[in-house]
Amino acid sequence: MKHPTIQWIIILVACIALALIQSTDFVNVFGVKPDLLLVGLIVAIAFVPTFIHYCALVILGVLSLRFSLTFGKEFPIVGVIALVAFFISERLPGKAWINMILLIVIGTVAWYFLVDSSFIPEHPGIVFQEIAYNSIVGMALFWIAKRYFAAAPV
Repeated sequence: MKHPTIQWIIILVACIALALIQSTDFVNVFGVKPDLLLVGLIVAIAFVPTFIHYCALVILGVLSLRFSLTFGKEFPIVGVIALVAFFISERLPGKAWINMILLIVIGTVAWYFLVDSSFIPEHPGIVFQEIAYNSIVGMALFWIAKRYFAAAPV
């Protein structure tokens, strides 16, 4: 894909779709639902042309959650984690897909810690399952985006 604006629009539509799907039980596996928007935003880091584009993507993605679920502190936290992940990603050595998985793991743990830190020690199995689920979804999204956009180094 040559044109960054078209690429950004495609990523935006995908993130909004992920946010809407996240509000359903369609992706619920054994009671665990991935944080599709967070995963999508972290994967998008490798494909969005600028930080300004990424900020707009985060804002619109979080706002799309507003239309699908009750708006609470969880949604701005997703945005903050995504923005922090952007800055961390610039400092990570190595391959983009490994960095993306690392950021998904960190982002998932950070989300639980910021929303309800007591959930982590009380339900470590669920947290681990969501980390695994988010990582698998992230790898699939990264692979699809890499094939489609042919931009990020593997």
